[in-house]
Amino acid sequence: KEPALESIHRIHFFSMIFIKNGRGNHMIDFRDVKYQPRDILFIADKQVHQFRVHSDTKGYITPFTQEFLYHNESDQNILQNYRLFDYSLNSPKISLSQESFNRLEWLFDELFSEHDRSAKSELQSEITRSLLKTILLTAEREKRKMFSHAEHNLNYPDFVKFKSSLERNFCFTRNVSDYSRMLGISSQKLNQLTKKILNQTAKTFIDERVIIEAKRLLAHTNLSAKEISEAVGFDEPTNFNKYFKRHTKQTPRSFRQIQKS
Repeated sequence: KEPALESIHRIHFFSMIFIKNGRGNHMIDFRDVKYQPRDILFIADKQVHQFRVHSDTKGYITPFTQEFLYHNESDQNILQNYRLFDYSLNSPKISLSQESFNRLEWLFDELFSEHDRSAKSELQSEITRSLLKTILLTAEREKRKMFSHAEHNLNYPDFVKFKSSLERNFCFTRNVSDYSRMLGISSQKLNQLTKKILNQTAKTFIDERVIIEAKRLLAHTNLSAKEISEAVGFDEPTNFNKYFKRHTKQTPRSFRQIQKS
């Protein structure tokens, strides 16, 4: 058993964990996600996770980079506009029907068989990429069944724009009015959008993004409190400490001690 597997670590790629057999749990962004046979877990670039190694768990771990997947301009929709790796939506897990599991199991088998071929060819990367895309598209279809109401699907593209803006700017501003100005809509419209998609206000969503980044840095790095407060947009560590405690009921120091113990 690799000790490193069970330590909290931040990934800089995307990963799918396809469960064939076994039950257990896996920590993703400080949430314990329970899994069982026929589940797929999705971990996005820059998330932190921690393996809870169970000897009876069998399946596939499939890491890949955005650069590998984005071979053509049209490929960029797969990660940007699809729901698979959107950690703001519900659980980072899909539970499959037997029929869907059988189809995806065959695709994963083919993907790993092609990747492990000893006889390399110039087409191997293309075939591997094609199989990976098919897996992602098939899984996305399953994910969308969880959000089948028309209002969600109609508003999701606008939510993606807000989320993308937040990813670029959460360390500079936590004000709803700033984001509404960036998107060219009113603060009221932005709140209506997040309530339709997440059933929460835009301000709550912004604060959750800041807090999860702070938690990632506290758990995964040895940065000082001052460095972390600056990284998430605070001029003074004291203000960051108050903000973190207000949202988590813990001080940054106590949270770090628990995660690193």
